[in-house]
Amino acid sequence: MSALPSFSDPTLLTRALTHKSYCNEHPSDRLDDNQRLEFLGDAVLGFLVGELLYRLYPDLPEGELTRRRSALVDQSSLARLAIALQIGPQMRIGKGVEREHGRENPSLLSDTFEAIIGAYFLDAGVDAVQAYVAQLFTPLAQAMQPHAGALVDAKSLFQQYALAQFGPTNPRYRVVSESGPDHAKQFTVEVLVGDRVYGQGCDRSKREAEKRAAEDALRQLQPREHH
Repeated sequence: MSALPSFSDPTLLTRALTHKSYCNEHPSDRLDDNQRLEFLGDAVLGFLVGELLYRLYPDLPEGELTRRRSALVDQSSLARLAIALQIGPQMRIGKGVEREHGRENPSLLSDTFEAIIGAYFLDAGVDAVQAYVAQLFTPLAQAMQPHAGALVDAKSLFQQYALAQFGPTNPRYRVVSESGPDHAKQFTVEVLVGDRVYGQGCDRSKREAEKRAAEDALRQLQPREHH
């Protein structure tokens, strides 16, 4: 299962992945950057995530729906989702932005994700985008805790990565060690997909150690710096 949707017109996806810095460095190619697609994708994503929340939570008031939508589509949440979908390595960016670690820049990652949504809307129509958004955002929306600060947690995002890369499979978490006295135990947990270990985390509760392991896995999915 591909991390990104399939495009009938692959040039739309290419444009969605093209930052203005790349166009500036290749003026003879007469390339279009992704800024207009980002504008469109921002609008489409806000609408479809709002519609998703409206259907998932029929009893929530408008204010809470707005708060949850904002949390799901803010820059940091979309950037983490872009990392899980491995969008960073596919972005077309200029050499200067590359040197400034642009593939790890939350603003560029979230903008590119929005541009991909806009491009897919033009390519396949609203029903296809609605299905794709539902696939990505339903588990994240269901994992949200009321009145919590960080509403999109690392375990949900890593689950999305696993689904995107391997199809219907879930990461599993295993305790590899326990240390300390009973009143101050430390748990070390690994997160695996299949037989491969993706991350490790430590904390005083198994649940928090699982979150730390998922955070570690997401960090390791970011593009490595080249020296």
